[in-house]
Amino acid sequence: MGYITGAFKYIVKSAFKNTYPMLVFGGATLALIYLFNEIAHGRPFAGFSAYATTKYLPPLTVKGFLTVLTVGCVWAGAKWYWNVPRR
Repeated sequence: MGYITGAFKYIVKSAFKNTYPMLVFGGATLALIYLFNEIAHGRPFAGFSAYATTKYLPPLTVKGFLTVLTVGCVWAGAKWYWNVPRR
């Protein structure tokens, strides 16, 4: 039970105490998702432009900010959970 609680605490606390790195991590994750989605639909130029704008430009709306922050925190928490050694 301690691992699940630790992952939950990591996800929640990193949103408030480690905001900027979670924004960078979430932006990079969403950029890759958008890139592969556009390439899969046969639009490589749109994919690379979506990648560049998502990764290198900050979110301009509150909804975009919260989306990027949520993706970054959840993905970082999942990676923490997978990489913590078990006894």
